Amino acid sequence: MSKLTKEFIESDINPPITGQRFYRDADMPGFAVRVTQRSKSFILEKRVNGANRRITIGKCSELSFDAAKKQACIMLGDIAKGIDPKTGKRISTASDITLREVLQKFLEIKPIREDTRRNYHYSINKHLYDWLDMPINSITKDMVEQRHQELTDSPNRLGTSGHGRANNALKNTIPHLVQARKKERSKVRNLSPRELDGKAIADPA
Repeated sequence: MSKLTKEFIESDINPPITGQRFYRDADMPGFAVRVTQRSKSFILEKRVNGANRRITIGKCSELSFDAAKKQACIMLGDIAKGIDPKTGKRISTASDITLREVLQKFLEIKPIREDTRRNYHYSINKHLYDWLDMPINSITKDMVEQRHQELTDSPNRLGTSGHGRANNALKNTIPHLVQARKKERSKVRNLSPRELDGKAIADPA
């Protein structure tokens, strides 16, 4: 790794016989030049949302060295603010993931029967609809306990106890919360399925 300069790029970088080569700047981590048989391009290498990204800034023949480095600084600033420099959209971090997104992902990867899948959708959309677009990180243990109590206190359509409905809705939700919490290693703690089984939710309908 060496310090990239206009002179170095124009005079000392030769195209490879095959494939591509990278020349990374010692002064600005992530700023580099990618060289192929046909072209040289300024790029930015940066870890974004848990994945390594290689973002093209522009061809060396079309963009000056100083302009490319300035653009790299702007792009690094965007990433630091949580904005994808290529799309201009906000980068979805672990703390931004909503209950709806976690539910969708859970249903994609978990092998379950179709009637069980429908039950997940029905109970969560009916009883936790106001949580669906909330960041998973914002759904707390107290919120879960309070919602369970509200569903328990409200009789079902047959006029009987709401315990079963509460159990069904929240036991379908808690696995998503626990899964997301483990992934982002949040300090905010929710009820685990074992805790639910030991508290009011364990009370059979």
